[in-house]
Amino acid sequence: MESTESFNLPKCESQQVEFKTSFVFSNDRKRTMKDQQYNICRAACSFMNAEGGTIYLGIKDDGTVVGLKNDLQKMKMSSLDEYSRYIRQASRKYFSDDYAVSLIRTFPDHSDTIVIIEVEQSVDRVMAMSD
Repeated sequence: MESTESFNLPKCESQQVEFKTSFVFSNDRKRTMKDQQYNICRAACSFMNAEGGTIYLGIKDDGTVVGLKNDLQKMKMSSLDEYSRYIRQASRKYFSDDYAVSLIRTFPDHSDTIVIIEVEQSVDRVMAMSD
């Protein structure tokens, strides 16, 4: 995992950029944690089958940084390393390996932190998720 002091946050979502507030919580109170994780893995799968892309966790759809403090507290995790390992493990429910979330970086933003999942384009096969 790589950490740095600054980065250029995209201003909005696009075909290669997806903002998610959390890997654990959905903005839609009707969705479960499993639903939220499935939704993020589905976005990763779409990026793999297109040109690749980046999923930013801890950011609202409008680009507002909310951080991941609530996720860490809810999951009783003490570090983003532990949180990143959890993401990799959870993605294995949907992919044969952790290809979709193998490139995870963390970035501090004032008192909160975001996690960035860089998804590479799959050039040798079409990716599909298992349920």
